[in-house]
Amino acid sequence: MRSRVPEDLIRRAERGMSRILRWRGGLVESQKTESNLEHINSMHLLAAEIKDGYPALSEFFNLGAIADMIDVHDLGELISGDLVRSRKDYQEVRGNHKSRERNGFNRLVNKYIQDESLRGDVVSSYVRYTDLDQNDQDALFTHLLDKIQAIRFGLVNVYNDRILPFDISEKQALMSMG
Repeated sequence: MRSRVPEDLIRRAERGMSRILRWRGGLVESQKTESNLEHINSMHLLAAEIKDGYPALSEFFNLGAIADMIDVHDLGELISGDLVRSRKDYQEVRGNHKSRERNGFNRLVNKYIQDESLRGDVVSSYVRYTDLDQNDQDALFTHLLDKIQAIRFGLVNVYNDRILPFDISEKQALMSMG
């Protein structure tokens, strides 16, 4: 799947996203670093694996819209950084972090995208992802890809048979992905 976002803007964002590291500051540190860029690329690969393995799904989804949402869904983290779900204070800091992330996204888009039509498309893709409508199958599928990629990475590189340093209620809360 290819994004409609111009290559020069993608490359500019990639440079920044390669410096934002995920899985930092949680209850269990990752044994391998993963940048937001690696996360996004892994989501694209996962989407391609699903598309190739289950071609009939292409009839139900707008793959271009999904690619756009993948590309922009974490752009605000260039300003806010990543917030790992396994932080003890995740629920307390989540709202403020998400607000900083959205404000950062808006600042970046307004600064770097001069074309009004393109800016509208990028904002629309971001809003479709962040303001999830339960009837938007493309946004739901993009969220699913995001979760599958994180679980896949986390099982191999973060948790990987390690004894987790929290009780079962905290573990269940993390696994709920709410």
